[in-house]
Amino acid sequence: MKNKIMHAKYILAICGMSAAIAASAQTHSFTWEEWQDPGVYSIGTAPLRTEFISFATREQAEKGKSEVSPFYMPLDIRFGMTNSASVNIDIPYMWLDREVFLHVEGIEAYYVKINDRTIGYASDDITPAEFNISRWIVDGPNTITFERQQLPNERQIGYDGFEPDMNVYVYSQPKLRIENYTVTTRIDSSGTRCFLRTEVALANSYNSRESFRLGYDLYMPNGGKLIHYDLREVTLEGNGRDTVVFDQPIYDNVMGNLWSAETPKLYNMMLHINYDKRWIEYLPIEVGFGETTFADGVLSRNGKPVSVKAVSYGKPDKALTPTHLKTFKNAGYNTLYLTAPCPIWFYDMCEAAGMYVIERANVYSSDAAGNREVGGAPSNDPAWLGTYMGRTAAMFERVKTRPCIIGWSLGGNVGNGYNMYKTYQWMKAQGPSVPVIFDDAQGEWNTDDMDVQVADGVTVLEQATQQAPASRKTTKR
Repeated sequence: MKNKIMHAKYILAICGMSAAIAASAQTHSFTWEEWQDPGVYSIGTAPLRTEFISFATREQAEKGKSEVSPFYMPLDIRFGMTNSASVNIDIPYMWLDREVFLHVEGIEAYYVKINDRTIGYASDDITPAEFNISRWIVDGPNTITFERQQLPNERQIGYDGFEPDMNVYVYSQPKLRIENYTVTTRIDSSGTRCFLRTEVALANSYNSRESFRLGYDLYMPNGGKLIHYDLREVTLEGNGRDTVVFDQPIYDNVMGNLWSAETPKLYNMMLHINYDKRWIEYLPIEVGFGETTFADGVLSRNGKPVSVKAVSYGKPDKALTPTHLKTFKNAGYNTLYLTAPCPIWFYDMCEAAGMYVIERANVYSSDAAGNREVGGAPSNDPAWLGTYMGRTAAMFERVKTRPCIIGWSLGGNVGNGYNMYKTYQWMKAQGPSVPVIFDDAQGEWNTDDMDVQVADGVTVLEQATQQAPASRKTTKR
């Protein structure tokens, strides 16, 4: 019975009720071992969203580095030889009138404790999870503890090709805040102008009804001039949420500055909130104008067919990735076919360099992947649906606004079956403009007909190194 209840919760979460589920999970007693249930993806996590950090001032936001914010605190988590790790942090007094979140990536199957009280659970070591910990923290010293669970082999469906980097931090936002956003651009039927649509999900954590102003500025690439702005009056009920939509054409030579692999031009956008005559939150966004479309097996960017030349790419290295991207482009490749989700900075680099990305969910499987009996493999076992849907939705929501994303991959070496049918249907319901690819469809219907030939990324890099001319030492005479 417990399994059925948790399974139902996570289907509802994927259908857009994650906020309600997260609220109800705060009262969950954690009296049984959720990590043993394959249908439980997470408990007590914040609603899925685009990954971002906002800032308290425009100056901080323009720098765009989280470490310049006084409301960002990285945590040094070290497990050592045990499955438990704790860190002590001092929460500044000024954080207590804000919403405080814990961001976790790089830990698989763990419970989170705040001051010895279990407040949540997550089971994906590559795609981040976030927890709203506002109600659990106190002014001054706090202890955050992670209790890692050792999953049995049959519960391990994530990519095991590398050990993900651990990235854990605490950050806070105003109680009137930007909770999520989606930026999309499209070209009109005449091909002469581009529309910018910005959907901003807002939240009010005060008990009272509050009014404020939400606006944005849009600047030309490379720190260019201001070309558009807008400002709206917004009122939210106490503990309420709403979404404000800006949708208008942008005329200032946008058609001459569309983003693509050949012309990676990025506009600078700044969302901001003004409350009680003070600017309280800024969110910088890079916008790549144009659109990706997919029809009759043909992928196009900005109305022009794209010849996808892909190379597989695994765990990125922040210092080496720029060189890798340059090497791939010089070798004639324009697309990275990922083996798993990557850190958020990776997508920034791809957009700056002009590299398309086919994003892959952290869904793999065991040796039973080829077993097509019901329950014979996780992919064909309905008891696993919550985890499959959770990992797929987390991948999508995190980077759905990125112009570099030209395709979604449902996983690899996983086998086909009921759960893969459902994740494919859910992904297609999010919008038909980007293809959904499933390498293990085995001739069935749950993959889009897109011809993608993928070269091995390691081999390409090794060949480029071997072909590079040796440097010659010269001696002055």
